Amino acid sequence: MEFIDYSGAGRFDLLATQKGVEVEVECKTTSGDTGRKIHRQEVNRLADLLLPITRQVADERGCHRILITIPDRLGKSTQELSNIASTVAVAVQQRASASSDLAQVEYAFDGPGPWPEPDHPDLLRFFEKRFGVQNANLMFHGLPGFSVVAVMARSAKADSVVDTISAQAKEAADQCSGTRPALIALHLIDEINRSDLQTMLKTSNGLHAITHAVFRGGKRQHVDSIAFTLPQVTRTDGSGAKWLSGDLVMLNNPQPLFPCDGVRSIFRPARP
Repeated sequence: MEFIDYSGAGRFDLLATQKGVEVEVECKTTSGDTGRKIHRQEVNRLADLLLPITRQVADERGCHRILITIPDRLGKSTQELSNIASTVAVAVQQRASASSDLAQVEYAFDGPGPWPEPDHPDLLRFFEKRFGVQNANLMFHGLPGFSVVAVMARSAKADSVVDTISAQAKEAADQCSGTRPALIALHLIDEINRSDLQTMLKTSNGLHAITHAVFRGGKRQHVDSIAFTLPQVTRTDGSGAKWLSGDLVMLNNPQPLFPCDGVRSIFRPARP
């Protein structure tokens, strides 16, 4: 294994060699906020500012929903976040809608319930259906069995997650020399369980769209495969042995310029 990028011998990260076969490897890490108008760090800061408001709302039995719509990107300044929190306070006080240059806020009371508790597996799906919005930031505050305050923050502008990660993948491919088989490893920092990962492998989704963008038009055929890797977790067996292992989805080029079985045998299939 040669660290090509560190040594300055090339633009890709690693050159792996085994039995005379050379494979170029380029790695990219993708943030969970990639391509999103609203980043989680700012949402967390906004949540702190909203805490006195949601605490007060949670004192009333039932299900409360607060939808915050940002015109474009959620800003980072404390002043901007504070002004949004003030708009939320007005909407809650009026039990209706309130707006400012920074946000449109809608308050709704869904009555006494029922609603899923925070540890329920259908919590996200339940409130996405209530709000009529998917893939937005959701925050919860409540008292078990008494009340829940669901706060959703979204942008009026569409996210560009697939397009942004596709651009990163194409950049990674273009950093390779094009004279050897190449493996692109895109590390996704958000955890995805194995069941969902298997579904993503077999159905059309963003991972397939990203891979298609890399190979579209017959370009970048030196790339043999793209591996979408996930964070490592501690695994164990019945004897008490422990190890670190991460899951992944690997999508292969159907017409690679340099066919290489070695690339596709790097990762071992998951144990049942």
